[in-house]
Amino acid sequence: MRAISWCLAVAVAAAGCADVTEKKPLPVSDVAADLAELARARVYFGHQSVGGNVLDGLAALASEHGVPLRIVEAPAGVDDGAPAIVHQKVGRNAEPASKCDAFGGFLTGPGRAARWDAAVLKFCYADLGDRTAIEPAQLLALYKKTAASVRSARPDVMLVHATVPLNTRGEGTGDRVRAAVGLGTSKDANNARRSRFNDLLRAEYAGEPLFDVARAESTRADGSRAGVAREGTFDDALRRELSSDGGHLNDEGRRVVAREFARSLAAALRGRPTVPSS
Repeated sequence: MRAISWCLAVAVAAAGCADVTEKKPLPVSDVAADLAELARARVYFGHQSVGGNVLDGLAALASEHGVPLRIVEAPAGVDDGAPAIVHQKVGRNAEPASKCDAFGGFLTGPGRAARWDAAVLKFCYADLGDRTAIEPAQLLALYKKTAASVRSARPDVMLVHATVPLNTRGEGTGDRVRAAVGLGTSKDANNARRSRFNDLLRAEYAGEPLFDVARAESTRADGSRAGVAREGTFDDALRRELSSDGGHLNDEGRRVVAREFARSLAAALRGRPTVPSS
């Protein structure tokens, strides 16, 4: 019994303080107006599977609100000059440098003079997951180099930064036991790495357009956030009710994150010249 009590004490000490995070709901937005703004612009979106979830959510919202939002996968829409969200899967998961290279190459390579009102590169949770040893500061350095290169070659393109998506907290029996004694779950360490990167990104590009995927995934209607507090920080987690498998988004999750995509992009685009329909 004494040994069990000692282990529990060590576990609680290792977990750190469980401070309650402040409650801050997602910004209120007019979804129809945001979608209409997007429908008048040309946006390039480099992503992987969670990005596909977001685009599915956008298509569903646009259909519900009667907004003719054009979403096409490159090479369609690249050279026709018409308003669209032109997207493609860039690079390979767990190899974020390959995503930076593909995104930067698309915008700055030979013959890439097509007009874009905005461009977004979204990494995947796998880029700071079990299959990669890259640290948050290293990933930020990779992204900064790409952003600087794009801005130098294409000052006409507005970059909208994006935080890294999350996983839910571990839900297996072992995870429940670990969480009960204050050791956290098997998913917490990687979510902590993602949260560190997201904090670094927010600080580096403070005041610039941001598609905050992680905040949309973690924030509940009352403004509280899913995740874990420790040692004076809060590591966000994907809300369980928004996911189909602990990482990808279900129907509700697609709509929640798509609304934030539309809101953040529309806010960045308002006041900029738009591309006339061809």
